[in-house]
Amino acid sequence: MSTPPNNAETPSASQRGFQRYQRTVWREHVRLMVAWAKEHPQSSIRDAHEAVSVAGHPYEFDAPPPALDSPDPFDAVSAHAHWLAYMAPTADVRIEQLQAQIRQRNGNGVAVIDLEEPPSRACDDMGEQPVTTQQTPAASNNGTRNILQICATERQEVTWLADGLFLLPGQSILTARSKRGKSTLARNLLAAVADGSPFLSRKTIQGRVIYIAPDEPESVMQEHFIELAPENGANIFVWERVNPLPRGPAALATAIKNVGAILCVIDTLQTFSGVAKIQDYSEVVNIIAPYRDAAAAAGATILWLHHNNRGDSFLGSEGVLSIADTMMTYRRDQDVGSIETIQRLGINMGKTTVTFNAGRFTVGGNYWQLLNESHAKKVEQFIRESPGSSMEDITEGVSQSFSILPRNVRAAFAHLRKMKRVVCNHKGTKGFPALWKLADDETPFADDGFFEAKTKQSTLFVPLGEVEGGS
Repeated sequence: MSTPPNNAETPSASQRGFQRYQRTVWREHVRLMVAWAKEHPQSSIRDAHEAVSVAGHPYEFDAPPPALDSPDPFDAVSAHAHWLAYMAPTADVRIEQLQAQIRQRNGNGVAVIDLEEPPSRACDDMGEQPVTTQQTPAASNNGTRNILQICATERQEVTWLADGLFLLPGQSILTARSKRGKSTLARNLLAAVADGSPFLSRKTIQGRVIYIAPDEPESVMQEHFIELAPENGANIFVWERVNPLPRGPAALATAIKNVGAILCVIDTLQTFSGVAKIQDYSEVVNIIAPYRDAAAAAGATILWLHHNNRGDSFLGSEGVLSIADTMMTYRRDQDVGSIETIQRLGINMGKTTVTFNAGRFTVGGNYWQLLNESHAKKVEQFIRESPGSSMEDITEGVSQSFSILPRNVRAAFAHLRKMKRVVCNHKGTKGFPALWKLADDETPFADDGFFEAKTKQSTLFVPLGEVEGGS
């Protein structure tokens, strides 16, 4: 294969295609030369070229380019210079001049390219002058690395505070509506990490923790920790209110280091950080994002507690989500709670049912089954207090009394019927709705035990005991 034509004439489309193919061949040839030269120090460019050619490389040149027939040492500078010389559009480019320019710009002997992959920008059209200043510099030159260098770097292991949850170090957010139990859930995490016990059925790393909750009543906190009864309570530190809050990334990092904690829970985000306008993306990010550096400096996870809005999604701008490695959302509908996460790394936790008992959260069963059973208990309570109610009365009464959607009330009622926990006085017809009571309620219906059933033939009076089913 011959060298590309070194002239300033504009090549045709077919010539440009052939030239691109030649450049591909050249890059592969030089890559193999570099690999060979690494195993044979002090070798010359000519030695590397001949070794690759003798090895029967399919991209062997019929006539080697002049740049390859050189006794110069095959180092990074000369490889870069020969590459530019070969791709130059004119023949008056001198290798020595290019090498001098490269060394002057990058320091004598400093590698300017990654030898694993010679520069790939070599002008799509041979008439275009290569721009040497755009070659990828070494990391020591201006703080950058190319993607090949990054991918070749050994990957750092990701550490989780709880298996798959909360990067360590890092900062995460736990959100829930006010008075729904986010502080209680956070104290469960504090106790779990202090003991090294599971949190939501996930293994945790054991270590010291610090709890900063300036607005949480001490009596509530005390009562809950007594109920949790952590085995290693000495690992749990609470910031005393008599001391000023360690506001600011540097002060917080110092406070965490002084304790030697791997987890710092802050209740709540706005109270501690001083964010005035939670809807302002710039303000949220500018104030909270620097705490990531505090977490890294302290080698700990910072967990912010934050409020949800009325729609039960996090309060504020998208900046709240952007600063979190893990955003955990806790929601509670009646007596059934659920947790789900959005994560920067790892796998998002789907909607997972949690139950609360004896001060502890545990992973429960099917969310919708538990929710339906919870609604069914409310329906039972209403029917017990108001026996002989129609389906319409039950739906309206339960919906208003317990803030349950009418469709959910009907679904819960259907569950009660299926389980034969309610009975009616008749099947019900238009104008004469069925009346319902609990199956274990022996109180008779308010009427005399009969109802008027209209048929096409006549009007019948049917005793209560002869009617089965209902609607």
